[in-house]
Amino acid sequence: MKKFLFIVSVTLLSLHISFISYSQNESNPEGSWYGLLNIQGVELKLVFHLLKDGNLYTALMDSPDQHAYGIPVTSITFENSILRIAVSNAMIEYVGVYTGNRFMGTFKQGGASYPLNLSRRAFDIPKRPQEPLKPYPYTEEDIFFVNYDDSIVLAGTLALPKSNGIQTAVVLISGSGPQNRDCEIMGHKPFLVISDYLVRRGIAVLRYDDRGIGYSGGKQANSTTKDFASDVVYSLKYLRSRRELISARIGMIGHSEGGVIAPIVASNENLADFMVLLASPAMKGYEVILKQQSLIAAGSGVSEKELLEYEKTSQELFDLVGKNRENPHLLDLVVEFMKQNAPNEIESTIRSQAKAIVNPWMLDFLFYDPIPALNKSYIPALALNGENDLQVPVSNLKLIEESYGRKDLITVMGIPGVNHLFQTSLTGLPQDYSTIEETFSEKVLKIIYEWVSTH
Repeated sequence: MKKFLFIVSVTLLSLHISFISYSQNESNPEGSWYGLLNIQGVELKLVFHLLKDGNLYTALMDSPDQHAYGIPVTSITFENSILRIAVSNAMIEYVGVYTGNRFMGTFKQGGASYPLNLSRRAFDIPKRPQEPLKPYPYTEEDIFFVNYDDSIVLAGTLALPKSNGIQTAVVLISGSGPQNRDCEIMGHKPFLVISDYLVRRGIAVLRYDDRGIGYSGGKQANSTTKDFASDVVYSLKYLRSRRELISARIGMIGHSEGGVIAPIVASNENLADFMVLLASPAMKGYEVILKQQSLIAAGSGVSEKELLEYEKTSQELFDLVGKNRENPHLLDLVVEFMKQNAPNEIESTIRSQAKAIVNPWMLDFLFYDPIPALNKSYIPALALNGENDLQVPVSNLKLIEESYGRKDLITVMGIPGVNHLFQTSLTGLPQDYSTIEETFSEKVLKIIYEWVSTH
């Protein structure tokens, strides 16, 4: 196995611009072109929209699976049946040969190359049977609340049952990476589905755009898990300020990193009455990543010898970073380490991955220990983990149970046959997320509702 030191998926710009479609012309490449990019077994949909004005071409790019639309193309040329496209700020290049109804080409980002063929056939709309259709039998209100510590205005949606005397309300806390209020991923909207299920049964739900995403202010860059915890604190304060919820029990439901954030809030603030931890890590981030890499690689058919080699190199990298977190030359140290372990890799790719490791969020995540916050959490808690979860192993449940501040208030459950997103899944591999029609297991939704309703 090639010693690619850190698994970082292709990152495209997260621009929320309405989808644009152009008419097709079979005699020239003007129009919309669709292709599937395969990165380490995970497929990403890409679309290029080409327009011609006289002899000049312009273009926009979409990455539907990442909810990124209308990404401006920096440069584009079409000469002698060769299309060349560049998006410089994302280090993206595409070169393809035009055959009349297809482009046969190569996609590059940060020095890594992948085959990418484009056709005029639009992607099939994925079936998402759990997504609710309007009109809803409840009210939804677009709201704003302020994080006064960081002077950030956050935007979200508060869904309220129409019944009087609401007894329970929750805030949904997203996992790592930029997430909008629906927590969109691979064509799914899990937070919308969770919210709809709970509100139809009488529970009020607040979901909001992460800072710097959608209509929320602030910046994602340089924000850490503790910064996101601060946003949750003010979301709870907002819920407690609502007249309709004055007598309600108010809790948190956090997924993945959101399940790390909830105990941080619970251990420092007297604002939440309960919490639900979904696929929540109870180990330091680098330990989670090592297990995640091993499980996903093994599930993808990588040999044991290659796994051991990869794990050894990754552990050495994390040791280096841990010992030099305060070193002003940390980036250079990581780059040099990667050069030594991947001598055939080009420097631009190495430097891109090194920057992904030494950014503030990653450094905080890699070495943050969730156990102390769990030790100081004393509110009722439900921790769920899919037994087919390859990103946060089900073994985390035992650590949560053993570390929780009040053993009589923690309930843990491993859910057979579901993955990290709580979809019913045979393999648990991330590459299956987009192909599974189910967004969130109905049996898990029922477990959450019944527990929240009685605690």
